[in-house]
Amino acid sequence: MNYQLIKEIDLLNNQKLVIWLNVYSLLIFLGLLIAGALVFPIAYFSFNFIAIGLFCIVFLFTLVIHELIHGLFFKLFKPSAKVKFGFKSGMAYATSPGSMYNKSQFFTIIIMPFVLISFMLFIIFLFGVNGTFLYFLFAMHAGGCIGDFYFCYLISIQKNDLYIEDTAQGITFYTRNK
Repeated sequence: MNYQLIKEIDLLNNQKLVIWLNVYSLLIFLGLLIAGALVFPIAYFSFNFIAIGLFCIVFLFTLVIHELIHGLFFKLFKPSAKVKFGFKSGMAYATSPGSMYNKSQFFTIIIMPFVLISFMLFIIFLFGVNGTFLYFLFAMHAGGCIGDFYFCYLISIQKNDLYIEDTAQGITFYTRNK
């Protein structure tokens, strides 16, 4: 298959982009907290060392699950692909370097952790777990998904005949040569 390079996105080494994504991440988190404060008054959650420690453990677990979901979908679309996990520039990541996916496959790989974890948190809420705790976790996770949201945006504004190569640093867009 012959591909033509369209654009390369180096998410891990572009410090300016990382800073902007962190700013947007904070805005998403704070915006969701403000909106959530109207639904779940903060008084329902006691702030103590045990609660903070529990939250940190659950959040770290959520990050691991998030990256495992990416890995699962990488493998679902390309069973022979190698998946690697890491942490760099303040970001946890899953990658399948050298693997090529079409537009809909890569969009699915990128968005599914947000969708599945948000759904899971909602189901847990229905079982009576503290809404403030879960909403705070949802807001933190949504803010942390900024890199995924950014990739989804970039993918959505491209033509349909887009192919995305996952790289160790980010993603590369290609189109098929005719």
